[in-house]
Amino acid sequence: MLEYSWSTDREGYHGQHETLDGAVVEAVIERDLKPGHVVWVGENIGYDAVSLVRSCIDADHVIERLNEHAYDNVGEFAEEWPDVSDIDRQKLDEALVNAIVPFLDAPKFWTVEKAVQVEVTMAMFLKAHPLDKGPAHCRRCFEPIDGGPEPCEEDGEPCEALTAEDFRIG
Repeated sequence: MLEYSWSTDREGYHGQHETLDGAVVEAVIERDLKPGHVVWVGENIGYDAVSLVRSCIDADHVIERLNEHAYDNVGEFAEEWPDVSDIDRQKLDEALVNAIVPFLDAPKFWTVEKAVQVEVTMAMFLKAHPLDKGPAHCRRCFEPIDGGPEPCEEDGEPCEALTAEDFRIG
């Protein structure tokens, strides 16, 4: 299943969401984003323990280390040791994975690909801050109005609550 993460700096990505909109809504809430702000959303590419083990250690690596250690101790007498056939190398690869993976927990990290820049819209803001839940938000600066009239960050005038009337057409 495809999952999405969000970032405001294109470096640290957060969340695991089934939809791009879900990732944006969490970003709006977590980073107090307003309409017009930008968030990046990308597809999560997960890791699995088997692939990570295979990318870090394999039969060739182990055989090379054994040879280096033996050579360091006895010199040229160990040049051809150990002599392992291709079939046995494959078996050793599988044995290494099977020996290590059971001791590892599942990776809880991912990389992000295909990140796109998304400008927060009023609809996204309202999904994060529904009009009928939580504090009202100013119709001009979108800041929460917790108590009495506060000065609006846009113009210094008292904040006015965003209402459904602001979205009526016609």
